[in-house]
Order: sequence, then C-alpha cells, then structure tokens
Amino acid sequence: MTTKNHVSKLITKTFFLKFIILAFFHLGCEGVETNGKIVTKVESGRGEFFGSHDVVPDFELPLHQLDHKTNEFREVGVRKLSAFKGTPILINFWATWCAPCIRELPDLVKLNEELEGKVQIIFVNTDPKANLSEVEKIIKKYVVVNPVFMDPELVTVEKFHISGFPESFLIDEKFEFAQIQDPEEGRELVRIISTRDWKSAAMQNAIKQSLKDANDS
Repeated sequence: MTTKNHVSKLITKTFFLKFIILAFFHLGCEGVETNGKIVTKVESGRGEFFGSHDVVPDFELPLHQLDHKTNEFREVGVRKLSAFKGTPILINFWATWCAPCIRELPDLVKLNEELEGKVQIIFVNTDPKANLSEVEKIIKKYVVVNPVFMDPELVTVEKFHISGFPESFLIDEKFEFAQIQDPEEGRELVRIISTRDWKSAAMQNAIKQSLKDANDS
C-alpha cells in the first residue's frame, strides 16, 4: 500500500517536473545566481509578453488569508483576480523554496503599510498542496495579512508567462498592466523579475507615479 509520505513525495516531484517543463518549453529561461537575487534569467528578447495597458489575464483560484485576530491562515473561498478590479494591484508570485521570495516578504508587508490601502498587494503562491503547512508557517512568521491565491497546478505561471521567482506586476484600476520606472534598473518595466527594495521611498514614488500616469492616459 502506498504510504502518505510516499504520496507527498510523489506530488512534490510531479510539481517540480511540471515547473521545469513549463520553464523551458514556454519561457526559455536559464538558471542564474546574481548575489542571491535572481532565480532565473529570461533570454534576450523573450519573457516580457505584456505591454503597458494590456488587459491582465484573469484567473480563478482558492484564496487564503491570515485572520489577524485568530492567527488562522484559512481559505476564504474561490475568487477571481478580477474581483479586485477598481483598485490598483501589485501582484507578487512566489514559492516557499525560493529564498529571495522569502527575503522580500517583509519589504512587501512594509510597503502595504506605507501605501495605506491605496494599492492592494496580492500574493500568488505556487507550492504544491503538500506544502500548505510550510506556506502557512511563513505567512504567520511575517504576518502577511494580504490575500494569497494558492496555485498548486501552476495555472498562473502559464497565464502570466512567469519567468522567475519572485516576479511582480503592477495593475491599474482598469485591470491593465502599468509600467513602473524601476529605480534599481533605471528603465520602465511591466514585469519585475527578482527582488526589489519595496519599502524604499524611490520604489513607492515610482508606483504612485506609474498609477497616476495610467489614470491620466
């Protein structure tokens, strides 16, 4: 008889195999380390796929959230990303096995506090279901009260052509991608691959300016 532990390992192996296939077949990524920041690098001319004002691909997934009163990380229902339309969104894709993802979580929590609800920060976790307890542990450790979509089947990896973790996008009120004048790279980006100093004044100002430009256009 197959043991529970064996099934868990099998699920985990299946998840990583699927991710590797998606990465090479759809994204053409090359693994690289740069001061422990970048998990994968997109080959020249590939990986952007989206431009400013392009409509954001929608998805429907189980949504979890940390109850700050009970400290319980629980599913609150199946939701669409478009349910948040009308409010600017910063969406961040991450996984528990991605060390840079974990390192930037406190900065995103701080950014959430600094923006005071002007931007809805939403997370998409891509761990297999077997890792739910690990996801919960990290969410509680950093007191992440923001919505967390759970995507063990990597639906969003395909829809957003995810090319590395962590990866983030800014979405305006019209549910369209917005460009950010990235202070670290010194150029406008729709797709932000790798970590950023989200709590910095420069990044906060870049987000605010990007959303202002989107509303004015």
